[in-house]
Amino acid sequence: KKQELQLHLLRQLFRHNMAQQPSSSPKEYIYEVTYYEGYGLGEQARLVVRAGGLQLENHLINDDSLAALKPSLLFGQVPRLRVKDKSGNVVVEIFQSRAIVRYLATLTGMAGSTPEEAAQIEQFSEAIRDSNQVASSCWWKPERHSLMADVVKPGGPLHAQCKRYDDLLKKNGTGYLVSNKLTVADLLLLIFTEETKILLKDISAYPHLVAHLEKITTIPSIKEYVNDPTRPKSFYEQPDLF
Repeated sequence: KKQELQLHLLRQLFRHNMAQQPSSSPKEYIYEVTYYEGYGLGEQARLVVRAGGLQLENHLINDDSLAALKPSLLFGQVPRLRVKDKSGNVVVEIFQSRAIVRYLATLTGMAGSTPEEAAQIEQFSEAIRDSNQVASSCWWKPERHSLMADVVKPGGPLHAQCKRYDDLLKKNGTGYLVSNKLTVADLLLLIFTEETKILLKDISAYPHLVAHLEKITTIPSIKEYVNDPTRPKSFYEQPDLF
């Protein structure tokens, strides 16, 4: 009898602990993203949270606050995701931008429904991260003005990236990158297109890319976020960084 009671209590405790995991009821939690007040590596996580209908809490930092925060960061860097219950208790803490985005994509059903679909989503996500480097790798260098001029010139590397995604969207024919539904790859492409539009001014030569941006930003949860006045701006449109 005693052993049966202990087993029963262990089962109850296991069920209780499992119920406390965000994956069992993700909308019952708050998702705090710690990052600078700009896009960078933090905006991907913010967008997935809001696109998935989850509650986002922005913890915006600068170099000074990062210095004070650094001892508590697993790898000494941001972004950081902290999942908190309604009482403010941290139940999950994740570092590294790609791990954070993968976790959130899985949590919100945007990581693919089969291994094959997940692999396609992942390949596009990785490609878009590489494409982001075309401009961002130059942006933070002292000679960025001359470097960026080469990046954005007609026929230059940023235009080549736009053409690649324009062709891929045309080939898929659904308005999405993978299959016929929204995935995390579409959200990463949205950010890429937003920032590319800032840099190139005109992306009308890539109609499928333009149509993708319009399609994704009309989804209610995403539309609400992109129009939110508290959304951080891209680093490319912050005058103090020029």
